[in-house]
Amino acid sequence: SADRWLEYQNTNDVLSVSRVELPSTGEAGLPRQFTYMAKFALTAGTTGGLNDLRQKVENPKGLAGKTLTLSYYIKASSSCTINNRRVSFESVTNAPSGVNLPSLNVTTGWQRVENTFTLNNSSTAVYSASSCLDVILGLPINTTVDVYITGVQLEVGDTATPFEHRSYGEELALCQRYY
Repeated sequence: SADRWLEYQNTNDVLSVSRVELPSTGEAGLPRQFTYMAKFALTAGTTGGLNDLRQKVENPKGLAGKTLTLSYYIKASSSCTINNRRVSFESVTNAPSGVNLPSLNVTTGWQRVENTFTLNNSSTAVYSASSCLDVILGLPINTTVDVYITGVQLEVGDTATPFEHRSYGEELALCQRYY
């Protein structure tokens, strides 16, 4: 979906994902460098327990044991809480344990979120070509709300830096390095 976000659910909520263009005049609380945001439109169902948005990150072996900072801008159409935020190793045998991030109260205005954490390491972990880090944001369940995210950045170190904007050509070249 938008910006390669994956959606996992075992609920009868309805979730639509789209890329939305930001107004050229900008939005309060959001740097003007952003052109698009991802919109996750959630319509309440009645049962279930999972509405996860996930972003896969390559090279988990190179990140194991390192301090990382995850930063992004987020807002919602009405206040809500994201209780399930975590970073975990996927498709790794004897994987190190992941990291649970604190709950996040999302408001109707843009807010910058910054979380610094250290990934665990395991001397017995076995990585494969499909191994990745899974950055997970668990959306509310049985709730009707639109959640907007932009400027997501995961970087090595204990400081969130300004969003690194790459040209479309550079980003395309990086994506094509495997094909």
